[in-house]
Amino acid sequence: MRAGQGRRPVTPVLLAPVVLAVAVGVYIVFAANGNAASNGAESQDPCDGPDVSRAAFLVDLRKPLDAGHVALPGALLRQAALEMAPGTDLGVYALSPHAEAPRTLLGRLCKTVDLAGLATESSKHSAADDCDLPAQVPPAARASARDFCRQRDTLVRRVDALAVETLGQGAGPTYLVEALEATAREFEGVPGTLHLFSDLVQHARWFSHAETPLPEWDYERMTAAWSELLMEESLRGFPPGTAVRIHYVPRVGTTDAEDGRTAHKRFWEGYFGGIAVAFDDQPAMAGYVPPSLAEASTAMELAAYELERLRHSGALVERERAEIERERAELARERAELARERQSLRDARRRVEADREELAAERRELAAARERLDTRGRGLVAPASATSEDSSVRLVAGQAVADMAGGR
Repeated sequence: MRAGQGRRPVTPVLLAPVVLAVAVGVYIVFAANGNAASNGAESQDPCDGPDVSRAAFLVDLRKPLDAGHVALPGALLRQAALEMAPGTDLGVYALSPHAEAPRTLLGRLCKTVDLAGLATESSKHSAADDCDLPAQVPPAARASARDFCRQRDTLVRRVDALAVETLGQGAGPTYLVEALEATAREFEGVPGTLHLFSDLVQHARWFSHAETPLPEWDYERMTAAWSELLMEESLRGFPPGTAVRIHYVPRVGTTDAEDGRTAHKRFWEGYFGGIAVAFDDQPAMAGYVPPSLAEASTAMELAAYELERLRHSGALVERERAEIERERAELARERAELARERQSLRDARRRVEADREELAAERRELAAARERLDTRGRGLVAPASATSEDSSVRLVAGQAVADMAGGR
């Protein structure tokens, strides 16, 4: 038997299971990779990116609310969260009774989806359930919306609980300016949106609206008191570009009247400087009498103000350092530009010299050409004269020969 004799050829029927198994394996691998990439894209937090927007909702519950309006700050928080743009990082804070820590973080919320854009027309205007999305919304967007609504509702419940605690309680110290200054530090370099629910009554030892007659509610007076307390340091304020919306709560007996409300708003417009402030007036609530504060600040408050002064001084140093670095970079750019201009001038001068040399060479070549032409012209004139003389000689000689022949 010859080599190879007796082997049977492999039929396509036997190879089919192998090919099918390989194809299924390849499909599973690619499907898994695709799902992983899709899940990675869907799980990416938009608030971790470089283009994140910042927002803060600061609620002042250091004074009692009317029983019929305890749900008001929570409802305003819900609406603010619904209206903010996707990719916004919202921090929710409540004023605290401590000057050294004038606000308490209740939680943070990242807006991952455009909830209003996904909602149906019916649910878009429904206060009961604005997360009731239509069936055509993709599952990933629906899951993100549900997660956002769950976190938002948790924060709303926390604010509602704090609002309920104000019922039947008196007012305490209110470090509103200190809380705003702490919030302004978060907005440095990244202007965002500030929501403030408050009656805008500052009640601290260094300045108190409650213990100051309404005609003396002057922003410059408060600034002078702050500067004296913090060794001539001024209030920080919010950076330009910040959007400020104040959910203003008038108080019966003081700011519910038109003149008192106007003077109060003008006072706080002075604090925010050139930033446009949108006042969203809320229902007027009952007035209150806060506890009287001693003239001297406590050691804890002085320490808190000293810390604020150091932070402010540090921020000024950092801004000056950044300005110096910016000026250095600008000087380096100007030096580089001057060097480029000098090099460009040198190159232009070299081109001019080269052009001059080329022009001189062309002139020399032209002069040489003219000289050669003149020489050639003189050479052509001399042979012509010689030819005339030769002709004359031949004519005279011919005449002489003719005469000699006639004499014979």
